Amino acid sequence: MTAAVYWPVRQHAFIYYDDPQFITENEEVKAGLTTHGFRYAFTHPVVGNWHPVTTLSHMLDCQLYGVHPGRHHLTNVALHAANAVLLFLLLAQMTGALWRSAAVAAFFALHPLRVESVVWISERKDVLCALFGLLTLIGYARFAQWKIQKSKSKLKEGELGRGGQVWYVVTLVLYALGLMSKAMLVTWPFVMLLLDLWPLKRLELSTFRFRLSAFKGLALEKVPFLALSAVFCGITLLVQQGAGAVSGISKIGMADRLANAVMSYVRYLANTLWPAKLAVIYPHPAVYYATAERWSGWQIGLAALTLLAVSAACLRSLRSRPYLAVGWFWYLGTMLPVIGLVQVGEQAMADRYTYLPLIGPVISVVWGIADFSTRWSGRRPLLWGLAVGLLIVGSVATRQQVDYWSDTVRLFQRTLAVTSANPSAHFAVGVGLEKTGEIEAAIRQYRAAIAIDSGYPKAHYNLGQLFRKQERWPEAALHYRAALAANPADVYSHLNLATVLQALNQTRAAVLEFEAALRLDPDSIEALNNLAWILATSSEDELRDGPQAVVFGEKACALSNGSLPTAVGTLAAAYAEAGRYADAVKTGERARDLAAAAGQAALAQRNEELLKRYRAQQPYRERKAIEVGR
Repeated sequence: MTAAVYWPVRQHAFIYYDDPQFITENEEVKAGLTTHGFRYAFTHPVVGNWHPVTTLSHMLDCQLYGVHPGRHHLTNVALHAANAVLLFLLLAQMTGALWRSAAVAAFFALHPLRVESVVWISERKDVLCALFGLLTLIGYARFAQWKIQKSKSKLKEGELGRGGQVWYVVTLVLYALGLMSKAMLVTWPFVMLLLDLWPLKRLELSTFRFRLSAFKGLALEKVPFLALSAVFCGITLLVQQGAGAVSGISKIGMADRLANAVMSYVRYLANTLWPAKLAVIYPHPAVYYATAERWSGWQIGLAALTLLAVSAACLRSLRSRPYLAVGWFWYLGTMLPVIGLVQVGEQAMADRYTYLPLIGPVISVVWGIADFSTRWSGRRPLLWGLAVGLLIVGSVATRQQVDYWSDTVRLFQRTLAVTSANPSAHFAVGVGLEKTGEIEAAIRQYRAAIAIDSGYPKAHYNLGQLFRKQERWPEAALHYRAALAANPADVYSHLNLATVLQALNQTRAAVLEFEAALRLDPDSIEALNNLAWILATSSEDELRDGPQAVVFGEKACALSNGSLPTAVGTLAAAYAEAGRYADAVKTGERARDLAAAAGQAALAQRNEELLKRYRAQQPYRERKAIEVGR
């Protein structure tokens, strides 16, 4: 059933939102499984996340299928289907309730909220993390049941064999693999304690007071898991702060984060019941765009009271119906790392965050309905009808949501239709349109993003790129400067602005931008090469500096292993300006030969012409600039 609902993804494209960084523009990943790629997976974060197991899984896909989006999609679908089976096995193993377990697994498999995690190739980390997370819980349940059997049989250590210790070690390894797929599992030790309460029943609930000694023993079992969680929490925060993904207090204050967290807890549940307006990006209400949807104080207060009331009701029924508390606190606890108290990214909430947390409330509802209906006459046909009806509705709604993910433009146009004041969605539509060659339509979308958020750096940068390619130099410069005003550390904006300034005959200003790029990235071959060319060939005497041009040119060639004919040609010009004509001739000949070998006939001819000057012991000079507009 899951495969049938998700089958259209075989025709879906990559989404120009994280997929390029993870796969299509990531040369290490596209190379497949290699020794160097293995090292890369463990030493290089991708899009602000360190998840080496996920990176290796993308490499394996590229090894098997190349860069074929449909097959990458189907891998995600297969993992999702496997997760539904594992969820069924986990619940059936712990409770023995086959039909209830099947209902929970079916709801998990065929709910529209799952689509983002399954159909978005970049969210491989969700389905892979869940795979190892559910295997971890299955292993933990086996270990716990071994401990229970050992306790009841009162046998001495070793008389039941070492199966329990083996399961414990296996569980710990699976947990580490899950964390290396996505750090979402950091709350899993808390889930294990909940499962100890119910359905494993390792804590006595005949009275409300737990036996402290029993709880202490269970808590000690979780120490290695907690230690792994602490390590991965630290790694995640450091990596995301380094990538600029974690918002500072100055951007979104704690009061705003708390309000959004409370509302998000309730909104996720509302979307579970009525998934009609799902979006890939929900704008954060604390970013006060002119038309943004904001929550009033009474709404936030009502949501907080609702959460408190449900929590109190679950605790009150802890002895009689422990599954209510276990399911509810599963949801609250596992959602905590992504609820926005530590703001990561721009979104207020995300459907993908619900992949594991919403298992909890579904368990509570399914077991609750089964218990409350025990006195109904003829309940079996009624429950079957309800289950089949929900399964059909869920399948239809899920299939519709799957269709929205067919390509970038359709996905983000849908997002624009169900959200307001969403500059990121406009930007993404623009990217999709640009990729299909609809340049003017893309420009309109980028301008729509800027109309909502005048400091949106990515939209300014892309407009700069488009205008530069169209040789609309003043407009390109304007947008590159706006991008730099929002993000002064953007090396590419500095480099491209410098190129535009050269076209505008503003060479001095271009030098300043190249120098700014070098301060940010001392190994930028483009900045080194262009600076070396200006210092070697400028028509302005005060700008030329032969020895410094040689320094920059030699470094650019060293970084490119002397394989770029443009860099080698620039170094030849630098040698000539420094009066080292023998080196200029030798280097110019190498530049000519490299260009010819690369099939760059025009560049080879250009280097041959320059060689005539070097052999005559004459440096090359650019023609004196004529001011634009005169």
